[in-house]
Amino acid sequence: MNVSWLGRWGARCYFAWCVKRQRKKTQGNYPATERIIDVIETGLAQGSSSGYDAEARAFGELAMTPQSQALRAVFFASTEVKKRSR
Repeated sequence: MNVSWLGRWGARCYFAWCVKRQRKKTQGNYPATERIIDVIETGLAQGSSSGYDAEARAFGELAMTPQSQALRAVFFASTEVKKRSR
């Protein structure tokens, strides 16, 4: 998505609106959604190389959160239940 036509101020307002909307949807329970928005904003503002660096850092940090650990446990448990029900 190209938001360069918005200008710097418009882009900041747009991304602030995105963060506010996602917080309302997720009730603050999923930190990854906000980080995704930050990474996209970084990539658009500073170029793709900076965006990729921000993405790698964010992924590494988010993979270690309690939320990520819980979601992986749910995934593996549901996969095991599906295997056993066959």
